Amino acid sequence: MRGFALLLAAALLTGCGPTLLFVGDPVLAASLFDLDAFERSVDRVAERAGYRARFFWPPQPSLETIDAIGAIEQHDAQVIVLSPYLSLTAHEFSSRFPGRSFFGYYGAAELPNVTWIDFDPDPALREVGRLLAEWVFARPGRRVVAFVDESSPTAKEEAASLIAGYESGAEVGLERVAFSAAPTREDVRGRVRAAAAENDRALVLMLGSATGWALEAARDEDVKLVLRHATIPAHPGQVLYSVQDDLAVGLSAAFRADGPRVLVPSVVRRR
Repeated sequence: MRGFALLLAAALLTGCGPTLLFVGDPVLAASLFDLDAFERSVDRVAERAGYRARFFWPPQPSLETIDAIGAIEQHDAQVIVLSPYLSLTAHEFSSRFPGRSFFGYYGAAELPNVTWIDFDPDPALREVGRLLAEWVFARPGRRVVAFVDESSPTAKEEAASLIAGYESGAEVGLERVAFSAAPTREDVRGRVRAAAAENDRALVLMLGSATGWALEAARDEDVKLVLRHATIPAHPGQVLYSVQDDLAVGLSAAFRADGPRVLVPSVVRRR
């Protein structure tokens, strides 16, 4: 990757590996099922690439109080990995620290010292759709209900991929609860409770930021969940499948990439 070969060669000559700093945010920290496991996964990726990993997590649970610039200034890390939220302002970090190399997630603009990591969820979503069809036909009476925020083009497109996978393996349609406008908390909770009250239901949650409200409503119900971009609920045993953009997997692929952008398949997790 650009610049990393020279850094790694210098590290081998000095006998001390360069440092990689992962700069996180409160939303990411709260959404990780196991923060320690996440850090270990990033640490393994960094070690394989010849780096010593360090982590910065803001002490306050507020996006407004993140001092990412201060964290970068206090570390001599040659490589900085920005959380998906902080990647939204990668141009600020790129211009302020032109001598550092950055990794960012879901970026659009080309920046001279930033390598972008993007994810392709389509194959994983289609796989989950096929797995749900198998789940439905494994026992009579099972049904799947997909909750989709169709005001989000991304959620609508991803739901279409999952449904296509389901329909390729099922002879019945997948019931869908669609929100044409951004859903409210009460609307989400009411509809999820109604679906969860019926036996042998699997709920597919593709509601973006409203997914948290759906999880609140489903937490104490005897229902299975399929998640995309969501915090794992208090009872992980509810989760049949989740489609995740594994940040550590993406980072590993970026280290092997030659260009300024890498596309990484999303992964299916089974719990």
